[in-house]
Amino acid sequence: MPCGTRVPSVCATAAGRQRCSVASTLRWVAQRVLRGAGAVARRGMGHGHCSCRPSGEGRDWRSWIIAVGLVEWTHPSAAAVTTVIRQMSGEGVIQLTPLYGANDTDAMCYLLEIDDCRIMLDCGWDERFDERHLEALATAINDVDCVLVSHADISHLGALPYAIGQLGLDCPIYSTQPVWRMGSMFMYDAWQRLTARAEFDLFSIDDVDSAFDKFKTVTYAQECHLTGRGDGIVVTPFQAGHSLGGAIWRIVKDTEQIVYAVDLNHSRERHLDGTVLEISCPRPSVLITDAYNGLTVMTTKRNERDAQLFDAIRACLDGGGNCLMPVDTAGRVLELLVLLHSKWVSARLDQSYTIAFASHVAQNTLDFARTYVEWMSEKCQKQFDQMRENPFDLKHVVICQSLEEVLALRQPALVLASSLFMEMSFAEDLFIQWASDPKNLVMMTTAPRVPCLATTLLQKPTPKSVQIVRRYRVPLEGAELREYEEKRKEQEASVAKEESESESDEEDAEEDDGMARPGGAVGQATAMFKRGLKLTPSFPMYGFKEVVRSSDIYGEAIDFSEYAPPETNPDGISANPSGAAESASALLESATTIPAVPTKALTEHLTVGVRCAVHFVDFEGRMDQSSIKTVIKRVLPRKAVLVHGSAQAKDHIQEFLERELPNTSSVLIPDNQLSSVINSETNVFNVKIRDSLNKSLRFVQVGDYEVAYVDGRIVKSDDSRNRYPTLEQVAATAVPDRPAVYLGGSRMADLKKAIARAGIDAEFINGILVCAGGLVNIRKVTDHQVSVQGALCSQYFDIRRILYDQYQIL
Repeated sequence: MPCGTRVPSVCATAAGRQRCSVASTLRWVAQRVLRGAGAVARRGMGHGHCSCRPSGEGRDWRSWIIAVGLVEWTHPSAAAVTTVIRQMSGEGVIQLTPLYGANDTDAMCYLLEIDDCRIMLDCGWDERFDERHLEALATAINDVDCVLVSHADISHLGALPYAIGQLGLDCPIYSTQPVWRMGSMFMYDAWQRLTARAEFDLFSIDDVDSAFDKFKTVTYAQECHLTGRGDGIVVTPFQAGHSLGGAIWRIVKDTEQIVYAVDLNHSRERHLDGTVLEISCPRPSVLITDAYNGLTVMTTKRNERDAQLFDAIRACLDGGGNCLMPVDTAGRVLELLVLLHSKWVSARLDQSYTIAFASHVAQNTLDFARTYVEWMSEKCQKQFDQMRENPFDLKHVVICQSLEEVLALRQPALVLASSLFMEMSFAEDLFIQWASDPKNLVMMTTAPRVPCLATTLLQKPTPKSVQIVRRYRVPLEGAELREYEEKRKEQEASVAKEESESESDEEDAEEDDGMARPGGAVGQATAMFKRGLKLTPSFPMYGFKEVVRSSDIYGEAIDFSEYAPPETNPDGISANPSGAAESASALLESATTIPAVPTKALTEHLTVGVRCAVHFVDFEGRMDQSSIKTVIKRVLPRKAVLVHGSAQAKDHIQEFLERELPNTSSVLIPDNQLSSVINSETNVFNVKIRDSLNKSLRFVQVGDYEVAYVDGRIVKSDDSRNRYPTLEQVAATAVPDRPAVYLGGSRMADLKKAIARAGIDAEFINGILVCAGGLVNIRKVTDHQVSVQGALCSQYFDIRRILYDQYQIL
């Protein structure tokens, strides 16, 4: 005779505390009640509730009530029950609004609202820094409680200085420490290359500092409990691959587990391991992920791509040409540097050709990269622990932080130059000089999807000429220089006069003590007179700004590059032109120093003939179509949200998920600035339980939690200060009979071991657990149902008892 049981699925996170299997059980109870399986009695009273609390000391006695009915309702629908209780409790709404980033040409910025808490997921910009793209951000910036940053590049955090300096964003920003540090490198480099070529005032270097002062760094798997309106929400980063310190963010509120995972890379690389999404975040309530490469099919393996890249570069250099490789500032360039340096060493090219890294912050980028070995792959950590080999001890890479240094290199040369867009950067300057020589090569490793010089060059066939708007600065001369000097002297005189008047006012304030103290009798009597003459005393204080130092769970971080000796390459060229590693503050001082000769910005329209070769080898470090499908199938989200991809890519992934994942209830594709409700099917509400009812509950241990079955009645409080409704006890005679609920459970392999320990033979045959020589067979029908079939003998009842012992029964 068959016997069916309910088996909860894999563990989830409940109440923002610990992972346990009870969340899936609660979800099943909610679905069962809402589907009408004994949910409402004839009298219209709610029935079939479940409450749980964390076990152990310091446990939270707040209870969760799942899918309750209401008095005077006769067979209420699921929607009606859910809506009324949400109105009573004022919570339970989760929605996502892409401010921008729904399309593959956008930077990324999404607003996640969980009840009253507003969490911004990334806050990116494109490398052109077009202010019009941030109109949606400006309207939604108010009342943001925190920002979660996933990667360090401009498309994920580039708008933060503008949002803080111009829009008034004022909240904590969470990221891993490498994202915080490398993100500052991205923004310093962007600010320097823009201000060195054009008039740029959207944000200042002080805005960049202010933005990164607000960062709170966390390590992988470190839980961070939000406060204020985010009370009860826990955010945790996990490894994303793609970039150093790149993070998947798991956001937990009660039994809702939301995973934000964009720009993932499942492949193991030279300095990074692949993503751990399917291991760290299985079966989330909602998965927010991108479909950027939803139509890209990767046909070559990593070793083949490595060979294609190096062979093309080697052929160019052997032919007497120079190779330009546009790269980002501090992201994917790290993987390319490690790869190319290893090839340079193995092929012994250091004596023949030069390899250089050119950006305004190249030296700082490598110095900081050396300090983050613990964030790299297990292989890199092992090499460092055993042999003290740091993957970023790149002895043959020459650092260039100006165009003059690049042009002074020994040629032929390979130059990795920022930026990816090849606009207003070293990459643009070198392309203009090298494009006319057919011996030269432009090697692309990333294909931007916004209109820019890089996308133009990647067209098939390669265009014979390109139009470039070149921006640059020239020193002022003649009348312009004299006019500038006169204005500067006037400004200096005006500032000196104001400072003198301010000092005089302060001296007067010190002489007359009564006037210097606000609120005094003399001060109040003459306040109007003093304001009219602008004599209101100031109360000067010493300037003070709290220095926010980076730290992790072990304390304040140490910058090991400060103790590193200067290195030289075999040619005698210093790998660090400035000697010891210069700090970020020193970089800022040099960046903000006013040039000795004033300059003006000019624009020039050029037509550049393209006679050099242009190749592309994919080193973006993102999952392709097949990998996206495989990873999502392993994660098994209950609901999926697709962002940051072309319409065709998102439609393709959506069709696949709807066909292959029947347990995924819906796959949403939101548009920019349109909100989507992304609540899972779990209906969890906070209520108050009266002491009399709480004492009558029989809790059983399930994982790290205690769970009880509740029969009660929801009553709205008359006190407006009481946010949550109250659950009251009902008479036992008013509660109809209900089926048993099985909580917990184990795998079939564990059940086989338990049966074997009882002295009963058991083995798997064609997926069926055959026990007692075939007298009893156990088969897993679905994820939530187990069938036990056999003759009614003593072995059958012994085996059934062992099966029941794997569960807690309510």
